[in-house]
Amino acid sequence: MVPSPPAVYFPALDKCLARELPLLSWESVYKAVIALDSVTSSPTLDAFFQDPTVLSILGAPLTPFQPPTSQSKSDFETRTAAINALPSESGQYDINQIKEDALWLSKEAAIQETDALRIVLVEWQQRSASRMLAEWSQDERLGIQNAAANAHFRQSINPTPEPDQKSVFDTQQQRRP
Repeated sequence: MVPSPPAVYFPALDKCLARELPLLSWESVYKAVIALDSVTSSPTLDAFFQDPTVLSILGAPLTPFQPPTSQSKSDFETRTAAINALPSESGQYDINQIKEDALWLSKEAAIQETDALRIVLVEWQQRSASRMLAEWSQDERLGIQNAAANAHFRQSINPTPEPDQKSVFDTQQQRRP
């Protein structure tokens, strides 16, 4: 019997949470395809586009997400069971928060729970990069200004306080408007 190829679109949850296998967002795949020239190939993209789930989504582009069913709920429970997703001892993630967010998104968007889980995980995996690219918070700017000994440098940092938007997804209220 031929072993089935590993899932690329949505690998095992423990691998995603350990950041061993990052989930590819549709945006990153699109950008990678656009960046390829006609002679080069990407094994990652090739594997992504050969994944059965991706082929299914591309086969029905107007309905990429199906409504939740009892089977999708069962798949979600199996995928997020303790044996497949142990709570983080290092505090890198809160599996219960991820599950709650996925169930909330599934309910609000009327999509299958596993699709919602993948979306929540893509956001979670990209959260640190988003924080790095975000503007400094008011506290960070004030701390830098106070630490700066050079008056010229102090003026180059925006002295006007702006609303603190350190992270858009730090609290449940921010993740679920």
